[in-house]
Amino acid sequence: MSNLHLKSKAFSLFLIIICFNLNTLNSQETLIKNNTASLIQNNASNKIISKSSIDSLYNLTQSLSRRNADSALTLGHTIKAISIDIDYKKGIAMANEILARATVNKGDYDKGIIMASEALIYADKINVQIVYLNCINVLGLAHFFKRQLHKVFEYNQIGLKYAKKINNQDKVIFFSNNAGTILSRIGEYDKALEYYNVCLDMLEKKPDSVMNAQVLNNIGSLHYTLGEYEISKEFSKKSIAISSMKKMTSWQSDSHITLGNIAIIDNDIEEAQKQFEQSKQILRDSKDPKQRIETNLGFAKIDLANNNIESAKTKALNALQFGRASKYIIGVNHAIELLHEISLKQQNYKEAYHYLSQYNRVNDSLNIVNNDNKLKITLAENNLKYEQELSRLKINQKLATQNILIAIALISLIILSTALFYIRGISKTRKLLIDELNVKTLEQEKSKKELIVLNTTKDKLFSIIGHDLKGPMGSLQSLLNLLISGHLKSAEFLSFIPVISQNVGHLNFTMNNLLSWATTQMNGTTTKPIEVALQDVVENNFTLKQTISTNKSITMTNNITANTVVWADKDHVDIILRNLISNALKFTPNNGTITVNAKTELKFKIIAVSDDGVGMTEEVLNKIFKSNENYSTYGTDNEKGTGLGLTICKELVEGNHGKIWVESIPNVGSTFYFSLPITKDAIA
Repeated sequence: MSNLHLKSKAFSLFLIIICFNLNTLNSQETLIKNNTASLIQNNASNKIISKSSIDSLYNLTQSLSRRNADSALTLGHTIKAISIDIDYKKGIAMANEILARATVNKGDYDKGIIMASEALIYADKINVQIVYLNCINVLGLAHFFKRQLHKVFEYNQIGLKYAKKINNQDKVIFFSNNAGTILSRIGEYDKALEYYNVCLDMLEKKPDSVMNAQVLNNIGSLHYTLGEYEISKEFSKKSIAISSMKKMTSWQSDSHITLGNIAIIDNDIEEAQKQFEQSKQILRDSKDPKQRIETNLGFAKIDLANNNIESAKTKALNALQFGRASKYIIGVNHAIELLHEISLKQQNYKEAYHYLSQYNRVNDSLNIVNNDNKLKITLAENNLKYEQELSRLKINQKLATQNILIAIALISLIILSTALFYIRGISKTRKLLIDELNVKTLEQEKSKKELIVLNTTKDKLFSIIGHDLKGPMGSLQSLLNLLISGHLKSAEFLSFIPVISQNVGHLNFTMNNLLSWATTQMNGTTTKPIEVALQDVVENNFTLKQTISTNKSITMTNNITANTVVWADKDHVDIILRNLISNALKFTPNNGTITVNAKTELKFKIIAVSDDGVGMTEEVLNKIFKSNENYSTYGTDNEKGTGLGLTICKELVEGNHGKIWVESIPNVGSTFYFSLPITKDAIA
């Protein structure tokens, strides 16, 4: 390779560093510039490029991709080209990690995951430990942006375990802090504090570490969330003192935002203005959506406190728009919550109700995601404990085997007969240890399966309670509060009666389904079969659903004759038909038709509930009866559902010795069939 070629490479690298953010060059970027200039000088003097120079450049560019991902990508390609030219494998590994991180920060998460995985394998192959750990961090970062916190937690625990193994205290602090942040995000505050306290203990020996600012800021935010404002102020002020000295603008801004929000709560508007102004000044060159949105919302709260309503509303709307554009959902919810408060102050109750409904929907969605992540993180924690226990048992088995070999070697020095006697005893010991390992392994597998079943049931309950019950109840409570407080007149309240009636009906139907399903989950399906007249059950359910069918101009026809009977639990038949008729009404458009028929096949009646509604695709048909799928969609008039109805139908039909199935064509309609025995003899 020619010296001219190396000069060209190094000079390209120098131009990259000079070009990015030249007008806002910070101390770290100045070091990058100087190191690159050193590479150029060495080449100009016909000296070999120092590998340590590349190492230093890598160490200085870890945060570059967050500030300027495009520059980081170009820098990564250049470092990789130079490293290939001088056959520096560690340099190639470092460049691979820079490229993966920059790709993730540009928003191409799936591609970044592939690149980080490949970089991880290469770093492990050539045993570059720090790059290996950084690749694990990139994988966690990509899944964080995809809101898959359980995957972030899994990668974080892998990184933490590896950092402890190689005794890299800086990375132990880094991954412990990340674990605290993840657990705090899903509301596991006690567990989060345990990880943060580990960081604080280790950082006592590292007072100059930049991690001090980040950990202190995170603890301050956690105590703010818990409403412990004095403790929050103490940690936030400590974080600002360190982050301002270390030029850690992100954590400095975060802590100013926390202090500003506390000042608003304390009604110290002057102090709040000061804190948010400092955050704004720090963020003048930042593209971080979270901090920009929270700072703008802080100014909106100040305007609201000063009774500058229109200015507050404008700022809150801008924050809402930016939050949606940047997909910062928590910021979106904060903005909607503030807009609801502003609308109440303007006595615009319809707009307040509109924002309250939006807030409930977004909040319910966040709760469902958090509950899902919480359950999956619990599973991940249990899997890690299981793996650690299994590893411990294997180590014990290995040690036992080694002890056996040592014993055999010692015994072999004595006489053969004595050796044989002891070998038999040792073999029994080994068998007992192996049997213990096998038993514990089976117990762990059994516990793991039981935990998965319990978490699946709990996940369904959280989803239903958080989404289908909390939303209507929250809206009803809000309307009643507005009426009681006098903000909503009686005449205005009466206009909401149809909405209240619809919500109460939905709650009643959902509660019945939920109680039926919960009973089958706890006690199994128990039946009390009698002779049931199907025509009467269908007519009763048609009567119950008459209001919905009338509103949608849907014709319901009962073709079942008076002498049609089945041998089954009457309450179960009622629940099955009510759910199937409700689904037909839900997915049938205005002016549609619903028909219920029955026919005899051998010793069973086949009941069919047909509609000419939207129908279902093959993909949906494969999901609707699976017990591990909580599948639900909105109806033709945006009717809600729990996703439990068909699961309950399947369990109740099968509990009465029948079967259930469906035929459907998209945009043509669906027919749900279920069979039940005609007489007691049919199931003998």
